[in-house]
Formats: sequence, C-alpha cells, structure tokens
Amino acid sequence: MVPPGCRTKSQQQRLREQPRAQQQQQQQQQQQREQDNKGSVDSSINKAVSVFFGGNIGTSESLVQALTRSAPIFGLDLINSQGLDTATKNKTLPAANPLVIIIHSYEGRPPDNAKKFVAWIEQMASRAKSYHQGTKFAVFGVGNSDWTHTFHKVPRMVNDTLWRRAHS
Repeated sequence: MVPPGCRTKSQQQRLREQPRAQQQQQQQQQQQREQDNKGSVDSSINKAVSVFFGGNIGTSESLVQALTRSAPIFGLDLINSQGLDTATKNKTLPAANPLVIIIHSYEGRPPDNAKKFVAWIEQMASRAKSYHQGTKFAVFGVGNSDWTHTFHKVPRMVNDTLWRRAHS
C-alpha cells in the first residue's frame, strides 16, 4: 500500500504525460478547425490586401506570418508584404486595395526599419499633400503600455496622417 501523498512511478509518469496529451489533443482540434475552415471561403472572392510592417525585435514579422495564415479564413488574400522603409522607395503606397500597416513605437520613436517611412509620412502631413482619395487602411500599433506618455505615438501619427490625407 502507498502512503497518502506519495505517488508510485506509474502515477508520476501519468501526471507528467497528461499535459502533453492535452496539448496534443488541443493541437489536433486546432488543425481540425483549420481544415474545416479551409473550404468555407471561396478563394475566387478573396479581397486582396497589402501588408507593411516595421519593428526591431521580430514581433511585427510574426504578426504578418499569423495574418498570412489566417487571412484566407476571413476572405483575404495577402498579395504583398514588405517592410515599411521598402514601401517608401516608390514614394507611394498601393491604393488599389486595402492596406494593413503593423508598426511599433519605441518610447515615441519609430523602429529602425520604419524611420524613412515615418519621415515620409511626416513630410506628407507638413506639405498637406493628399493621398489617394478613399484608400482603405488599418494601422495595428504594437508597443509597451508602460510608456504611458508615448504609448502608440507612432502608430497614432501614421493613422491620423493617412486618414487626413486620404479624406482631404
């Protein structure tokens, strides 16, 4: 007989394996949901979307990858994804389809790979230059809310400027 509070080796092993089994079951359920959803959206009617991102530590790239995986479930087709500074080479953003901009704010400053983009947006704002009328876009701000005075400063500026320029 095993004293109360003591476990046999087989009981200990079962307890260690239980979280693994639960995790495997959850993964299988998630894969089944994804499989079920694959055919639920007609890919011929997917809406083309361009994604631009900027960040220093890889979080924005991870968000783009997650969006790429889940976009078809929502009827979206990510036709273009690139860094924000790369987008400024043409001095314009695509206006034919909606844009998603994922950008960090580091103590109120843009990430290293979005500095040119932010400077371009600021120039657009200062010159009152209009952007393609009615362009649809979404700005996803990423940052640390511990920086209360500068939290999402850059994403808000990008959003406000694009909105004003696209609706002027």
